[in-house]
Amino acid sequence: MRKALEHFICVCPALSRIRLIYLGASQFKGLDEVSELDINSLLKFAKSVEKFLVNLHLALQRTCRSMYGVAASQFNLT
Repeated sequence: MRKALEHFICVCPALSRIRLIYLGASQFKGLDEVSELDINSLLKFAKSVEKFLVNLHLALQRTCRSMYGVAASQFNLT
């Protein structure tokens, strides 16, 4: 779980622009470095990531409906 969290917060390429905007760098070396950041910046980053993920989810649903005629939730992705 820690490795996934570290990837997500520190180096995930899909979030580099959001990280740069809210946290001041596109990547971080680790969670220790992130822990020194301002809490308000981290909260803004988290809210922006949430919006990104919601929009990604909606885009995937639209794609599944248009390509396959079914909602993404009908796919077993586990």
